Parts: sequence; C-alpha cells; structure tokens
Amino acid sequence: MKVAPFDVSNLSKPGTALVMPGGGMRNAFATGALIGADVRPINIDAVYCASSSIIIAVLFAAGQLHDTITLWRNYMIRPEVMSGKGLFAKADMFRVAELCFNMIDMDAFEVSRTKVFTNVLCLETGETYSVEVTRDNFLEVVQTTASLPFVTPKVKWSDGLHYSDGAMHDNLPVFRACDAGYRRLLVVRNQPASYVMHHASLFKRFLSYPSYPKARDAYTDRKRRFEASLDFIENPPEGVEVVMMLPDETTPATQMVRDPFAVIEAINLGKQIGERDKRKVRDLLLRPY
Repeated sequence: MKVAPFDVSNLSKPGTALVMPGGGMRNAFATGALIGADVRPINIDAVYCASSSIIIAVLFAAGQLHDTITLWRNYMIRPEVMSGKGLFAKADMFRVAELCFNMIDMDAFEVSRTKVFTNVLCLETGETYSVEVTRDNFLEVVQTTASLPFVTPKVKWSDGLHYSDGAMHDNLPVFRACDAGYRRLLVVRNQPASYVMHHASLFKRFLSYPSYPKARDAYTDRKRRFEASLDFIENPPEGVEVVMMLPDETTPATQMVRDPFAVIEAINLGKQIGERDKRKVRDLLLRPY
C-alpha cells in the first residue's frame, strides 16, 4: 500500500496537528497529558503518531480519550497481550488491534474531523510511509504500527510486502506533519528532555531484520532522524509554531511494563504536566489565525 501525502489544499487555515512518538507503555503518560491540558478533537485537524501512540490517536479522534486509560490499565498489561522479558518478550499486536476496534465508536471515528496518520516501515524497501487510518484498514494498520522487532511478527499487506513499526525509523513524525501543511504542532513526548537515543548495536539491528537489509539501514538511521526531529521542535521553520509537553523525569512506565500501579502513576504524572502546560497549549490551539 502506497499512500500519497494528505491533501491540505482545501483547508481554510494552515491546520493544527498533534504529534506523538512510539514508546510502548510509556505512552500512558501522553494520555494523562492530553487529559490534563484538556485537548479535544475539535481543536486538532490531524494526529501524526508512531507505534503505540496509535492507541491514543484513534480513540482521541473518536472522542474517547478517557477510554485509553482503561486500555493501558486493564488490558495492555494482561499476559495474553504481553509476556516474557528482554529478548524473550512477546506481544500479541493483533489482540491490541482487536481491543481498540472493540472499544472504539467506529462511526464517530469515521466522521471525526481529526484524521489519524501513522508510520509503517516496509521491510522490503526500507521506506517509511505515513498511512491514514480508516475503518477499512484499521485492524491491519494498528497491528502493524504497534509491532516490534523480536517481540511481534511482521505483517503482510495486500500488496504482498511486509510491514512493521514505522517508529523503527521515524519515531517522532514532526516532519511528516509539517510536510503535509500543518503549521501548528502540539508534540507530546513520553521521555524527559534529558533522554538520549543511542544507536542500536549491529547485533541488535541484524536480529531485528535478518532478511531485510534495507529495513536494517532504516533502523540505523533512526537516531539521526530522531535528533533532527528534536532540532526541528527547538528551532521550527518560519511560520511553524510548536508546543511540546513532556515529563520532567523518566516515568515509572517502561516500554513493556505490566505493573498497573506504574501505568496509573504515569497517567497521573501526565495529567500534572498537562495541567501545568494548559495555558500554552490553549494559546496554540485556540488563538485565532
């Protein structure tokens, strides 16, 4: 599936996008931050997300942001969803997609003014694509974008190619939102400003995609792409406004945490940050163009 960039030529204003990265269970923080800042779909034209933040994005677009708390706290930590640790960790992303599908009001999602775009990585070509999530491709795309090397199997699409988590190359898709024409960006990260993304070892890169050298090349480029995204946020081009919410310190929710109390603590931390940053978020979202 090759997806063309979103056509923004018919927008009456430059548009506002919400941007969220991958991070597994760390994104419980992002749920809390959006709730604390009182961010609503009516103020967001599009969500650009990667990996597990798609869980927040699709429910947010349908007006069901609070339901993501139930997913993080009650379902995502179950053994049938996640099991094992380290290299032996496993996750059933089709089950995650099913949980989202069963919880979401698909009619509300389909008519929402908030479009959802997520990153997927084509293993054969090494290209990362921004795909719009729809009713028709919902299960396939959610399963794909929330997948991880080692942890979950790759997904074969109808074009005969195999796809995986686009966050393995582009973990913070601010460039994609900007390239699509959005000029107000609300970025919600799940790691503190002190976080440094390290290069994955050659051994880990090889094990991630042993049969797909172009996908390994994309994975190798991940750190550079992430640092370029951070530089974009700190120094946005002329005409682009960026507001970022992020925790002051590492949250108790790790990538594959299964402790419900750690998840709840991460959500509550997000709410505190959201309430603290509410004024600057409202100024970005509600100020007339």
